[in-house]
Amino acid sequence: MQGKRILLLEDDHHLTDIVSEFLQNYGYEVTVTHTGKAFSDQLVSAQFDLIIMDLNLPDADGVELLCSMRQHHNMLVFIVSGRQGSTVRLDCFEKGADAYITKPFSLLELELQVRNALVRQDRYAQSDASSPQDAKAIHQYPLFDGWYVCTKTQSVQHNQDGEMSLTQGEYQLLLFLLRANGSVVTRDQIIEGLSESARLTCVESVNALIYRIRKKFIKHCGISPLVTVSGAGYRVGQKERS
Repeated sequence: MQGKRILLLEDDHHLTDIVSEFLQNYGYEVTVTHTGKAFSDQLVSAQFDLIIMDLNLPDADGVELLCSMRQHHNMLVFIVSGRQGSTVRLDCFEKGADAYITKPFSLLELELQVRNALVRQDRYAQSDASSPQDAKAIHQYPLFDGWYVCTKTQSVQHNQDGEMSLTQGEYQLLLFLLRANGSVVTRDQIIEGLSESARLTCVESVNALIYRIRKKFIKHCGISPLVTVSGAGYRVGQKERS
């Protein structure tokens, strides 16, 4: 895709040459890094639309790096790793990954997943910018104790205590639950309703996103407004403590 910028983090130089050349042939601008430090330096000095990163690095653990960068950056993140098993996949989703691709992988499949994710992201941004509902304005959805969701900044804010930043997926899921007005929303309804805007494709990714939202609320407020209804789904309601 012309003009889309990708940051590739992989310590295998041969593999980075292959992947970067393949993606460049499709019009992407690819910046290659081989260490955690070089990766972090690039995030400070440049803007990217999507990150493709390995977990096994010479100077850092990819999961910890993912967790650290998610505190400041909201761009799409694809994990491409030889690590297998549901535990590491779930851990990456909980830390903020948008996709997990296991090595060895198909270059064509990788490009298609990257393209689809970027197209969905652009489509959502365009519809959000032109939405008549946003133009009229419910700009604030109250939560509790002065905390509210702000649709203008796509964040959780407090009247006095500042702002809690959210990834696009976290914001979309929280807003989806708020718009249910206290009703229980099933995981299947969440997947169907947010498959494009929040890139949710399976129950595993829903659970991970719920976990991340709760973790942020617990960190900032000591409580979370997300309520689990056993055997049914989730709703926004009475506050849950950690």
